[in-house]
Amino acid sequence: MPDTTQAEEVRSNWWMAHAAAVVWLLLLYALILVQAFVLGVSQAAALLAVQGWLFVYLIFSIAALFGFYYDAVEIADAGRDWEPYWWLYIAASFVCTPSFTSFVYLVQRGRHIGIYAFGRKFGPTV
Repeated sequence: MPDTTQAEEVRSNWWMAHAAAVVWLLLLYALILVQAFVLGVSQAAALLAVQGWLFVYLIFSIAALFGFYYDAVEIADAGRDWEPYWWLYIAASFVCTPSFTSFVYLVQRGRHIGIYAFGRKFGPTV
């Protein structure tokens, strides 16, 4: 069992950038399916909507890349035992999608540190 007597709580909100990248991509897939099979909109309107959603996804992905570093710094400053390899997550984001690496990061962060959302902590306690 790791010694967590000196560890502080990690209250970083950079995990939200990762959650936004994952959720926004899932919503993009849903938008494409709804436009293709339910609404029957023209190709020009569908392309315009998808381009707007992809632009926002690009912004979330860039924020997630910064989030890997800044969240790792907050975790290290709190004295926690888990030290995420932020540089490896960033490199993997260029090999596969940032949403996939963000999802893996969120799962690992939830396992080792926990996530604060809606005024509660989800995950292990200190």
